[in-house]
Amino acid sequence: MVTTKAPCTPVPLTIARQGGVESILMEAPEIMVGGDGFRHINQGGRSGFYRVFYTGDASREVLGRLGSMSNLERLGLINDAFAALLSRRLPVDGYLEVVSSYMNERDFIVVDEISSELLSLTLILPFHQGLRDRAREFMRAQLQRLGEKKEGENENDTVLRSSLQQKLVMVDDDYASSLSELFPRYGDIDPDVRGGAVAMAFARSKNSFSPLTLALEQAQSDEDRVNVIRAMGWLQGDELGKFNRLVEEGSVKKQDFYVFYISCSMNPPSGRQFSLRNLEFLHSKMVEYFSGTGYEGTVLEAMIPLIGLEDEGETRKKVEAIRGGQENSMGISKGGLELLAIYSSLRKEVQGG
Repeated sequence: MVTTKAPCTPVPLTIARQGGVESILMEAPEIMVGGDGFRHINQGGRSGFYRVFYTGDASREVLGRLGSMSNLERLGLINDAFAALLSRRLPVDGYLEVVSSYMNERDFIVVDEISSELLSLTLILPFHQGLRDRAREFMRAQLQRLGEKKEGENENDTVLRSSLQQKLVMVDDDYASSLSELFPRYGDIDPDVRGGAVAMAFARSKNSFSPLTLALEQAQSDEDRVNVIRAMGWLQGDELGKFNRLVEEGSVKKQDFYVFYISCSMNPPSGRQFSLRNLEFLHSKMVEYFSGTGYEGTVLEAMIPLIGLEDEGETRKKVEAIRGGQENSMGISKGGLELLAIYSSLRKEVQGG
């Protein structure tokens, strides 16, 4: 049976079956779909502008056929499960069961999507040990599959390895501690290998601002500088406050400084608390450096959903003060606050509040 919670506007459905595709029009809140040769709904993964949420036996049967699906179909299935979780139609444990079916996934875009979803959820629900464990398990398994960088390897493997390393540093304390030992020779490590992970691991594990400042001064490329600035956002306590002095001294390029604050917003609780305390400073600098570009609003919208999880009331108060009560003031729309409401509702439900 297929059901919808939307009004009864006709919805064209495509149903993948063994040997072909069936197109039907869903004109009622519920319709019966025959089970003969059924594979999944939404052929190609994204042929319709709707989400599909499978339950019970249907979920198990569809997940059992992952091996016969295209990468786009597998991508659509995991992304729909993520959306169902955010909308609170699927519990965290249910989502993790779906992820379990993807442990042997090898496609670049699907692996990148799953690892990004797991990171996002870990940042929203940092207290959920089962989620953190599954994120570590999936990312470590993928890094083991990729192995060390090889001469002439596929570029997607190089990009994916670097991305997975950065994400794993954010969710795995042991991995961060181990990788941080490479930092003393940071400048000598292959850029594709170190990415931003080694500096971030050092910040998380050692919480020392001065060596990162030295690495920033010795950086050989803009990419290296940005990676070090991003890593600084994972410092803790008083070490975070030293960054603003670099900004005031002009030691950080104008186009780079906000990277630190976006990184802070991902760092619970210390970085988020720091970002919230310095929100007015950040906004004033964004207006000074980027007025008229829309960046000032884009950066704040990226941060608001995460820093608001530490103190939603104070975040909303500060954002409204910056916006001046206008619908879209200084490029800041309500999008960030709407996403904060989604994250906050999910968090409260998982915490049982």
